[in-house]
Amino acid sequence: MNKFLRLIILIIIVATNTRLLAAEPEQASQEEQRLREIIREELEKLEFEKESEKADNIFSKVDIHGFISQGYIKSSDNNFLVDSKDGSLEFNEMGINFSTQISNNLRVGMQLFSRDLGDVGNNDVVLDWAYGDYRFENWLGMRIGKIKVPMGLYNETRDADMLRTSILLPQSVYNEQIRDSTASLSGVGLYGDIATEGLGLFSYQGYWGYDDSDEESGMARLILSLIPNSHITDISSNQAYCGNIMWETPAEGLRTGFSLIHLDITLDTQLDSAMPLSPVLTLPSGTNMEQELESLSLMIFSVEYTWNDLVLASEYQRMRANALLTAQMAAPAGAMTLQDYTLEREGYYLSASYRVNDWFKPGVYYSVNENPDNRTNTRDIALTTRFDLSENWTFKLEAHYMDGTEIVLTHDNPEGTDETWYVFMAKMTYSF
Repeated sequence: MNKFLRLIILIIIVATNTRLLAAEPEQASQEEQRLREIIREELEKLEFEKESEKADNIFSKVDIHGFISQGYIKSSDNNFLVDSKDGSLEFNEMGINFSTQISNNLRVGMQLFSRDLGDVGNNDVVLDWAYGDYRFENWLGMRIGKIKVPMGLYNETRDADMLRTSILLPQSVYNEQIRDSTASLSGVGLYGDIATEGLGLFSYQGYWGYDDSDEESGMARLILSLIPNSHITDISSNQAYCGNIMWETPAEGLRTGFSLIHLDITLDTQLDSAMPLSPVLTLPSGTNMEQELESLSLMIFSVEYTWNDLVLASEYQRMRANALLTAQMAAPAGAMTLQDYTLEREGYYLSASYRVNDWFKPGVYYSVNENPDNRTNTRDIALTTRFDLSENWTFKLEAHYMDGTEIVLTHDNPEGTDETWYVFMAKMTYSF
């Protein structure tokens, strides 16, 4: 029976039997007691249906999305990201996210993420991001929790393979080795959009918290490359903060912005073999070492232009850190400073992609990584093709011509490196 009709009948029954509301149960006749039972059962049914509808409404508000991908990497000479010289399938990602609008102003969400990239990730499931988002006004909102880092044009959507053309983002700005350390931070911050007359839209984000890189992270492996013949015993991170300003200019399709990230990271290692420092001094195997990267900052300038199906983009990044390497010596020497220097890197890229039709989108980019200290660099010319097989399936092929070895880790290539090399990649992604 229709719930509304049942409710009307129930009201009529109660209204025409008001004596039932006043009489004590033991004083009621058999007929009255039966009527009481009917009313009670109907009220319980209505209450149950109300709670069921409430649960259904809550569940229906939850947006659930996810993705799973499998890639393949093959390089001609140098191992890159994985043991790629022999070809590797250790290149996969998967994630599922949940979000819901609690009220007009409050939204909450989270994403579970897993990936395998050689020695990084190993398919461990981690909490990629999880936060509450309260919007006071268009120009002011607050997020608290584990928050995506607004770095450059594409870092916040880095997990969403369906949203970009290339398999690998330009390494001059989006270094895959430190992806897990620059993906998110745990903390709190503000964001908002400010619309202006004649000047376009300004969007800002600013967050403070801490980075939770661990011994298995790509950041740890990258820092370890500065300390040969050793293994990691601990990694810790102090406060971190990041900020981003994007300007949607009055010129249609043109946006530009600036991003800043600040980290303080300390890596503890132990020597696996003796390290000669001079003709008269050698650090013995087992010596504890400490590498501090203080005030590690990344600054990124971004610009993107979209015209119909053509997307052009360019970004410049500069990285700087104060690096201090010490060794814990036996008494009375104590801590010995081995290196105290400034670590600097910079890079930039130019990219273009064009959607030819509903299922085919090619792209190209030229990316440069430079190390002013060692006067080394890597020039990367990448060609990529994207095939949208259906609404949910995407297949990509990509080829890189590499000149230089700045983005190659030495401990992945113990037999040495070649200056000129190639990388071939393929990737299939399912999204829902």
